[in-house]
Amino acid sequence: MSGEQDFLTRIVLPAARIATREIAAALAPLGLAPAQFAMLDLMGRDGDMRPAQIARRLDIETSTTTNTLNRTERDGWIERKTDPNNSRMVIISLSPKGRAILTDARMAVQIIEVKALHGTDEADLAKARAILTSVMAKLK
Repeated sequence: MSGEQDFLTRIVLPAARIATREIAAALAPLGLAPAQFAMLDLMGRDGDMRPAQIARRLDIETSTTTNTLNRTERDGWIERKTDPNNSRMVIISLSPKGRAILTDARMAVQIIEVKALHGTDEADLAKARAILTSVMAKLK
């Protein structure tokens, strides 16, 4: 493979592994795993949602979502409530403890973002974002 044919295997996958490792290390002192942070961050931005919505938005399997929600609820960072419009459905929301940890977690992740992107030109970053967004859309 050469040129664009090895972009995913030689650039994107190693970058994702390195970023995940660094983010995991930054979140570890808070007791958060990257998957838990992703859920908390999503709900912090977009509000309460059903587990299926979380799975769809994070592009993860329902079973993975359930396991991560169970751990996150066990840790006291989320709450499950019965949907007032449909008693068979559950709504997931951030707990007060979850809101508090999310602030610290976002700061920890931001440090990694700054380190990773230091010195990167805004135009180059915009191009990279556009390329990676396109790649993700094509592979979904």
